[in-house]
Amino acid sequence: MRLVALLVVVVLVNLPLAHDTWTNHEISSRGREVTATVTGTHTLRGSRLVEYRLPKSVDPAGTTYTAHVDEAAFEAAEQGGGLAVRVVPGRPSSNSPDAELPSHLFLFVAAIADLILLAILLLSLTRGRRWRRKTVVAVDGDLVTFTMDDLTLTGQVPASVAAGYAVGDVIRGAVHLTAEGDVFPGIAVGLLERRDGARYLVRGRVVAVDRDHVNLQLDNGFVLAVRVGSFKNRADLRDHGELTGTLVLVPLRPARGGGTGRRAG
Repeated sequence: MRLVALLVVVVLVNLPLAHDTWTNHEISSRGREVTATVTGTHTLRGSRLVEYRLPKSVDPAGTTYTAHVDEAAFEAAEQGGGLAVRVVPGRPSSNSPDAELPSHLFLFVAAIADLILLAILLLSLTRGRRWRRKTVVAVDGDLVTFTMDDLTLTGQVPASVAAGYAVGDVIRGAVHLTAEGDVFPGIAVGLLERRDGARYLVRGRVVAVDRDHVNLQLDNGFVLAVRVGSFKNRADLRDHGELTGTLVLVPLRPARGGGTGRRAG
C-alpha cells in the first residue's frame, strides 16, 4: 500500500514536467506562426518579460500571456514591434514566442522531488530487508530462536522445518503474532516480552487495521503483524494496543537437511 501511494506521488510530482514537455513538442511539431500584439514589457530580477495577446482569430478570449524573451526581442517589443509566436491551432494556451528563453523550473522541481522520493524508497526497502534477515541461534523442537537486527526472538515453525536448521543458519522470512485474545488499548510504551515458548506480550502503536489483521509498531520501528482471527481489535488507529499471542516464523525458503550448518538463502 505504501508503494502504491509512493508511485502516485511520483506521478503527481512529474505530471507538470510531462505536460510541459508534451506541450512544447506539440508547439514545435504542429504550431503555426502568428504575430502577437505586445501589451507590456518589464524587467524582473534581470529577466526580460513581455506581455502579449494573440490575434483575435486565434484567441477570441483575448488572454494576456507573459514570456521571458531574449534581449533583441525585448528591445523590439519596447519599440512597438510585434512578437513572433508559434501556437497550436485550436489551443491558444499552447503557444510559445520564438524568442522565448527556456525555463528549467519544472525539471529542477521534478528532479529534486524524485531524488527525495528515491531516498525514501531506498530507506524503506533497506529497512524492510533488515527485518527479513534472521540468524538462527537455537533450535528446540518446533521453536527456533533467532536474531533479527537488535532483537532476539523465538518463533514457532513446523518441527519438520525446524529440524533442517542449525545454529548460524541465515534465513529470510516473515514473522507474525497469532493472537490468543482481543487487542486492548495499552500504555504508550512499546513492548515485546517473551512469556514462555513462543508466547509474547506485545504492546505497540496501531499503524494499520484490517478485518483480521492489526499491525503494531514497536519503539525501535519494527512493525509486527498480528493475526487477530475471530478476536477483536479494541484499540484505535494510532493509539497503542496490547495483547498476548504466539510468535510464528514463516521462512521464505526453509533449510533442508538436519544440523548441517549450511546457510539457507
